[in-house]
Amino acid sequence: MALKVSIKYVMTLVLLVGVGLWLLNDSETDTAQKPQNTALAAAVNECDAITEKAAMNLVAIVEFQKLEIAGRKANVFKTCMKDRDYIENPAWTKYAEPIAAQKAESENTSKDEAFENLRRTSMVVSQASKDEPLFWIKIHN
Repeated sequence: MALKVSIKYVMTLVLLVGVGLWLLNDSETDTAQKPQNTALAAAVNECDAITEKAAMNLVAIVEFQKLEIAGRKANVFKTCMKDRDYIENPAWTKYAEPIAAQKAESENTSKDEAFENLRRTSMVVSQASKDEPLFWIKIHN
């Protein structure tokens, strides 16, 4: 009888420890997926909302108007980030130049167009990857 009771307690204890370890691992995974720089993420989110509001009433009928709107949105976003003391990261520029050159060649476009397309994509990213530096860095006062 005493042996049956102790086995129940041991099994319950093992089960509780297993659930605890699973919950601990799950919370660490959630933490790893959160943005690494919450100030940058907040600034990017604010500027993205401002950019969308600024371009809300613009309508594109022909292709060059789409490009005009995209350029205007990029300029509003850059100005907004500058107002929040962020500048383009020189390390990102160095990283992106050879990629833009490859894209320009493969897509048969100019290097400037490929670089600008890459810039517009990267400027809204607020979480660093291990391969690519962040587009924005904080200005140190």
